Amino acid sequence: MSFLKPTSLPLIRPLFANGLYANPFNTFQMMGLKNVMKWQFSKNTAPLPSVAELNERLPVLPINKEQLNNPAQDKIQCTWIGHATMFVQLGGYNIITDPVFCERVSPISFMGPKRFRPTPCAINDLPNIDAVIISHNHYDHLDHEAVVNITAHHKDTQWYVPKGMKSWFASARTGVNPHHITEMTWWEEATLTKSGSRSGLGVVCTPSQHWSKRTAFDDCKQLWCSWVLKTAPDSQPSSSSSSSSSSSSSSSSSSSSASSSSSSPSSSSSPSSELPSSSVPIQPTDDGKSFFFAGDTGYCEAFPQIGEALGPFDLAAIPIGAYEPRWFMKYAHINPEDAVQVHRDIRAKKSIAMHWGTFVLTDEHVLEPPVKLAEERAKAGLQDTDFIHVKHGETILV
Repeated sequence: MSFLKPTSLPLIRPLFANGLYANPFNTFQMMGLKNVMKWQFSKNTAPLPSVAELNERLPVLPINKEQLNNPAQDKIQCTWIGHATMFVQLGGYNIITDPVFCERVSPISFMGPKRFRPTPCAINDLPNIDAVIISHNHYDHLDHEAVVNITAHHKDTQWYVPKGMKSWFASARTGVNPHHITEMTWWEEATLTKSGSRSGLGVVCTPSQHWSKRTAFDDCKQLWCSWVLKTAPDSQPSSSSSSSSSSSSSSSSSSSSASSSSSSPSSSSSPSSELPSSSVPIQPTDDGKSFFFAGDTGYCEAFPQIGEALGPFDLAAIPIGAYEPRWFMKYAHINPEDAVQVHRDIRAKKSIAMHWGTFVLTDEHVLEPPVKLAEERAKAGLQDTDFIHVKHGETILV
């Protein structure tokens, strides 16, 4: 069964021609070299606060290992590692988003944006990682060393990535088993399963407004996306456990009895209601738990459609930082005002802020995003608890 519900308009698809992906939204404009240089020469980046002020206003908490090793099975448990890296636990599965643990987010180890808040843990401090979801290939969302370390400590981890990214894992010598990588396009669905779980975890690739680039010569050769995770209401794991495995139209595995299947809607205006058979079926229901990960994005018309097709969401992780100057950043990065609108568009019951407070990427003061978020939340008539920001290493239950 598919989690997608019928929508009032055809599902939005990415554009693809001559080996390149493009946004279908009229709210997007690619900022060329001329605009990049204009920003660089007019840059007015706010200075970093002192370490003492950062420790007071943006403390880093050590992760609660006992809590992470024993998550509540009837709730979503989410821990902010930093930037867009979240450790999400639901339905007996552990998923990490856009894992970045490095000191600099740059192709050059000694240059580029440097982490100003440490990570609250190392990768080997985390419980078994069943799956990783990647939104795109920019360095602040895809850390080569983190990929290598996850693979070293969690051999059976499944990787869900946008179309075009699978080849990077092989060429970059990450050590990831190619059979553990599932490439997906917008609205494609997959099922993550493992022995010991009564139900699988639904993984849905959803749209975002962004772009991709890893080297000087691969602009937009890989897709970008947001992600949805959904459980069935009976997804309570039993005491036994086993490694996860995944198979789809783009990857498969025969090394385990656990399996996964993926499918795209057969019609853009009438989503398919069936997926290929899986060893552990998922039953779509409003009683299950649902999580939305926005990745990196500008504001666009996709978000109301995501809410219509897959909402409501129990928890959403939405960016609130890296937004100034607006004339340059608005096409690829939402600001707190946009973030509140996304929260409402996707029908989130609760949202947690991300993509702030870790690296200096843009001009706004690093402590400004949560202040602006509070202002925009009040303007929208939301409760303080509807859209929150947390400390690095802090875990919330929803």
